Amino acid sequence: MSSLFYSGMFIAFLFVSSPAMADTSLAANPTLNAADFSAQRQRIEQAISKGVRYAELSKPDRANVLQALDRIGVKLAGVTDAAQLPVDQLESIKADQSYVNEALAEAERMSTLRCENRGALGSNIRSRHCETAGALRRRLREESSTGLTRLDVLRTQ
Repeated sequence: MSSLFYSGMFIAFLFVSSPAMADTSLAANPTLNAADFSAQRQRIEQAISKGVRYAELSKPDRANVLQALDRIGVKLAGVTDAAQLPVDQLESIKADQSYVNEALAEAERMSTLRCENRGALGSNIRSRHCETAGALRRRLREESSTGLTRLDVLRTQ
């Protein structure tokens, strides 16, 4: 029972302390103004341009995130308090915020570096091989499709 409790607490801690939710996420903030948003937007754009934290963010997703940030910036231009905006614009901002948060969280999750020690067949020497979660997923997908092709070739012979 206690191990289940501690594992649940650990998962909750990871969710709360997730770097995706840290300084670059757009939290729904009713007191958000143009100055706060521009500083937050600058941090997001810097993180995207460095290509480390969000390395697996595709070009179309990157463009969509930047377009969503542009839309939010236009709606917040000249506004000192988000409560001044009409309800439909607030809903639009929240939708764009949600999209940006989800896209960046997914890209960060897929950009996590995973390493393993691999040994060559017949050798005791092990080497460390690292790849992102996204690259691992693509490699496994490619290997499974080429594996099926190999089986098809063997069946026809």
